[in-house]
Amino acid sequence: MKPRFTFLNSSIMLAVLFCLPTAAQNNDVNSYYAAFDAIISHENTPLYNGLRYVDAFRATKEKHRYFKHYDFLKGNVVYNGQPYFNLDLKYDLYEDVLITRLNGDKDYFNMVFTPLNVSEFNIENHKFINFHDNKSLAEIGINGYLEQAYIGERVSLYIKHYTPKREELENKKINHLFNKKSLYILLKDGVFYNVSSKRHLKSLHLITKKALNDFYSSNHSLYKAHEDKFMVKLISFIDNNLK
Repeated sequence: MKPRFTFLNSSIMLAVLFCLPTAAQNNDVNSYYAAFDAIISHENTPLYNGLRYVDAFRATKEKHRYFKHYDFLKGNVVYNGQPYFNLDLKYDLYEDVLITRLNGDKDYFNMVFTPLNVSEFNIENHKFINFHDNKSLAEIGINGYLEQAYIGERVSLYIKHYTPKREELENKKINHLFNKKSLYILLKDGVFYNVSSKRHLKSLHLITKKALNDFYSSNHSLYKAHEDKFMVKLISFIDNNLK
């Protein structure tokens, strides 16, 4: 496996920088990495170093196990400390693993990223952070990837997406149905708390019970229609009204 920056690759990278002076002035380092990856191709980087992914469960496209969509989506990943851009990605919520589709002569091969080597990834503007073996999260039974939903001055919100599996017999065949669920995790002073219910929030005494009840009442329709957006709005409200 070739290192990400050999002498030749470094020369190519420098060529990209010097040949694009305008871009160098207006774009951040992400643009350079993207151009670099496009020239040397991902196959020649340490990115393609993982196990083959096999979906062992027959499922429908409506009740699948992946974040957002059944099909691959374009996204970015920080792997072994290096950023990679414009990859075909899937996030398997059942196994809590990130998957990519290889390019070139290996496009039939779907690969699982080694979880310990993934720092973060982004799919459709949803940013996920790897909190593997975080002690505070472990105390509330959470591990792995969390979506960074809101970063405030005093409190922040993360979402743990997951999907339990159930089986259904249809035409003498077993279908596996996956129903998406979420846990809402608040970060305050370096400690994570499960705030997936109003009861959990009340126990933290972050704002008055009246203020919390009034917020739920005035945003009831948002809560029913889009709980993720409701929770982002709620934690933002709490961040601005902490006791």
